[in-house]
Amino acid sequence: MLDQGFVLLVTRQQGVPLHIKYSSSPPPPPPPPPPTTTTTTTTTTTNNNNNNNNNNNNN
Repeated sequence: MLDQGFVLLVTRQQGVPLHIKYSSSPPPPPPPPPPTTTTTTTTTTTNNNNNNNNNNNNN
């Protein structure tokens, strides 16, 4: 009974019906979100701050 409950929780999280689990077919993994966009935005902000500091020093 405990095992069945655990299987239900796992299948529910992955969004795969119980039928596929019982058929012994591996469920396809969900596509991970692209984290490249977030990293690029952070890098651009840091570069802008450095440029502003250099301009102030020159003045």
